[in-house]
Amino acid sequence: MDDLEAAIRSAYGVELDPAFIEMIRFVVNGAPSSGYELPLSFDHFSGPVSDVLTPKQKSAYFFPGAPEFFAFASNGGGGELGFLGHAPELRSAVPRQGAARSECPLILFDLHLTPATRMVGTTFREGIARLVADETSPHYESHGEEDSEAKRRSSLAALAKRLELDLLLAPRPPLRSFVPTIPRGWRYVPTGDGVGVLAPNAQFDSVGPASDPFAVAIYPHEDASVRDALTRSRDARARNKAATALGIMREMIVGWVNTRLGQEIEREMASAYRALGRASLARRLEARW
Repeated sequence: MDDLEAAIRSAYGVELDPAFIEMIRFVVNGAPSSGYELPLSFDHFSGPVSDVLTPKQKSAYFFPGAPEFFAFASNGGGGELGFLGHAPELRSAVPRQGAARSECPLILFDLHLTPATRMVGTTFREGIARLVADETSPHYESHGEEDSEAKRRSSLAALAKRLELDLLLAPRPPLRSFVPTIPRGWRYVPTGDGVGVLAPNAQFDSVGPASDPFAVAIYPHEDASVRDALTRSRDARARNKAATALGIMREMIVGWVNTRLGQEIEREMASAYRALGRASLARRLEARW
């Protein structure tokens, strides 16, 4: 393991697909002196890998209410590519080489979509193959100059060769909603942002509508809605139902980012993460304060 790989693995704190490391090494070794560039439409590095490659621009940013999402590239328009790690204790978001295919998905996270999370590929390699195949197809509409587009396509071909991608077999079905692998004795409940909550059954409360266990009361005065949600979340944690507490807070956070009440929501989320044994996710939230 070289210094670059060690730094990236340390920054993410989860197991990484070897193909992901190879992709980053490809970009670094072939990058011009002006900076690093991925030859995909998702060309702006973000998240932990950006912290490694451009430490002077280090940022604790991630999608509101979703420290489970580990980004690595952005399209500059609100969309991010990355991995979802609901339960770091399972090490299932980006598993060791040889792990089940369904446990290593490449995710598109975009709050402009409903739901916000879409699965690009069931594995990192499959997802990247799909993106490369799409952007090297004759039907891809380029908005760049002819010379720069030729160089970009050449870089994509080199990346495909480096990662041994079979572009002819790259999947083309519509992007579908993401549902994680659910361990025996666990439960997954979706949330409005598409992330959801994955936790042991015992951590979920049966209180609330069966169709929406994280439903929050809506009051004419928005502050009252947040206060009610905070009270419900704290009550759930007191009854050792931290998954329910987390879900209630996740349904509230998106509209309250970077506000006083938003920070209260994030503090309650951090407490729920710690109650679930996910201190690393709590620390990602706390880094924003």
